[in-house]
Amino acid sequence: MLEKSKVVFGGKKNAERLKIEPTLVEATFDDEIMKEEIFGPILPIVTFDTVDEVIEKMQGLPKPLAFYV
Repeated sequence: MLEKSKVVFGGKKNAERLKIEPTLVEATFDDEIMKEEIFGPILPIVTFDTVDEVIEKMQGLPKPLAFYV
């Protein structure tokens, strides 16, 4: 998923040890990373202009496993 995302911070990985550092990525709700369950230290960041915009978007989606404001 990281190869298709814009990494803002982190993203280094060690395939031999199966490790990845904590990573922040810019995302939209259309991105693959937002459609799959993430098992790892990856935090997608979606930006909004207003709180009302956030509320409207979240009311139209299934309840997320996690949501941080």
